[in-house]
Amino acid sequence: CMLFATSSFSLVLLNLTIGMYTKFYEMQEPLARLGFQQCRARISVMFMLRPALPASFLAKIGAAGYTASAARWSMSILALPFFLLHLIVVFVLEPAYHTHDAHDHTHASILAGFCLSISLLILQSALLINNSDLDQRHRFLWVSYRSDYSDNLYINQDVELTQLKSELRDAERRQSAEINRQSQEIARLSKDVKDLSQQLKKAHDLLQSAGRDRSCIPQ
Repeated sequence: CMLFATSSFSLVLLNLTIGMYTKFYEMQEPLARLGFQQCRARISVMFMLRPALPASFLAKIGAAGYTASAARWSMSILALPFFLLHLIVVFVLEPAYHTHDAHDHTHASILAGFCLSISLLILQSALLINNSDLDQRHRFLWVSYRSDYSDNLYINQDVELTQLKSELRDAERRQSAEINRQSQEIARLSKDVKDLSQQLKKAHDLLQSAGRDRSCIPQ
C-alpha cells in the first residue's frame, strides 16, 4: 500500500511538473524573439559602455614592447595620482572647508567625486587590456551560415499564423451567424407548424359540429 501511494504521488507530481513546464513554454514561445533581442541589446549596451583606451594609444604601448600584464600595471599606476588627490580632498581640504564655508565644502565634495571617478575608470580600462589590443593586426570575425537559411522564414511563418488565426475568427463569426439564422428559421417554422395545427384543429371542430347539425335535422 505504501509503495502504491508513493508511486501514485510521484506520478501525479511528475504530471503536474510537465503541465507547468508546458504551460510556461506556451506562454513564453511568442515572446522568445523579443527576449532574444532584449538580451542582445543589453549585452551590446554593456560592451558599448565599458571604458576603453584609444586604439592608437594601445598600439603605441604594444609597439614599445609592453605585454598585456605590464600595460595593465602601467595604466593602473596612472590611476594612482587621481586616487591620492581624492584622499587629499576628502581628508584634508574638505574638513578645512567644512569649518569655514559650506559652499566651498560642496565644491570639495564634487572634486573628490570627480577624482575618484577618473581613477576608477582608468583602473577599469587598464584591467580590460588584452594582448589583442597591443598590436595592429586586423582581426576578422568569420560567420558561417546555412545556404538554405532565410531570415524571412520565421517572419513568413508568423504572417501565415496570423492569417490563419484571422481566417479562423472569420469562420467562427460566419458559423455563429449561420447558427443564429438557422435557429431563427427553426423558431419561425415551429411557430408556423403550431399555427397550422391550431387551424387544423379548428377546421376539425367545425366539421364535427356541422356533422352533428346534419344528424339532428329530421328526415
